[in-house]
Amino acid sequence: MCNVYGEHKHMPSDLSTSLCRLTLTLYSSFERHQALVQEQLARLAQKERETAGTPSLGEMTPALLMEKGKAHEEQEKAKILSADVDDWEKQLSRKEKELASISSFYKEQLEILEKKNLDNYNQTSEQYNEAATRAEAHIRPRQTASVCTELQAKVLQCYRENPQQTLHCSGLARQYMACVQQAKKSSVTNHG
Repeated sequence: MCNVYGEHKHMPSDLSTSLCRLTLTLYSSFERHQALVQEQLARLAQKERETAGTPSLGEMTPALLMEKGKAHEEQEKAKILSADVDDWEKQLSRKEKELASISSFYKEQLEILEKKNLDNYNQTSEQYNEAATRAEAHIRPRQTASVCTELQAKVLQCYRENPQQTLHCSGLARQYMACVQQAKKSSVTNHG
């Protein structure tokens, strides 16, 4: 569920990170205590094997009695640690279920948001297309007619005939520019 950075892939990173770290901490603590319990159980089994051939209580030396008492104490500690490990295991299981529930919730929320986003996109796209169609219907195409075409043709012809002496065409070019300026003025006064 958690990635290598301690984050859950289907929930916000701050919540994900803290839940994943808590889970990992509980799990490592569980493993450490389980190892301690196993170690103590192994020691107890070893001591029981060693004391299996010991004499009766009346024949035991004080050192043997103390050793037997310590073994009994360690057995009790092992039982308590075993119970703690079981509690931690249950707590870890609860946290994993909680993480799964939160993950499911955020997955659902993400799907809802993605659907809303797609709906909004489709609606906006449709509205844009409708507005563009209406705007095109209201805008008249502009009729442009060529102006001063005769003079333009004469200027181009002059430049072709005199490629090295373009100043010969300056009079025609001035007439063409004056014609274009006059056409602009009449266009503004007629349409403006």
